[in-house]
Formats: sequence, C-alpha cells, structure tokens
Amino acid sequence: MSVEPTPIDADLAAYVKAHASGRDEALKQVEEQTAAMGSIVMMQTAPEQAAFLEMLLRMVDARLAIAVWTFTG
Repeated sequence: MSVEPTPIDADLAAYVKAHASGRDEALKQVEEQTAAMGSIVMMQTAPEQAAFLEMLLRMVDARLAIAVWTFTG
C-alpha cells in the first residue's frame, strides 16, 4: 500500500463535491477545534475524502458504519 497521496483532477473533485451532502454544523465544529491543535491537524480527514467516503456508503445503501480511524470527532 502506498503512503503517497493519490491526486485527483478537477472534474473528479467537482463530481464528488456535487454528490455528497456536505458537512453539518457538528462536523464543522470538530474541524475548527482540530485546526486549533496545530500541526497535528494533518491527521484530520480532508473534506473531499470524507465526501468520497460518504458517497461510497450511499452507493451501497449502508445502514451502519464503524469509523475505526476516528481522530477528534
């Protein structure tokens, strides 16, 4: 498994953003609090990654999901 980020082009990024429901207020608060922690913020999932995961879960009509990787939220 690679530890290098996988770049995506602008079209794919726009598609993911268009098909995800967006961040709610609770998630925005967690993001703000995590950002205030300094350099450790790099452990936070990027909004685009979260949107992609959300889209995958909706595609398979998932009813439950377990976030094993939870950092601050």
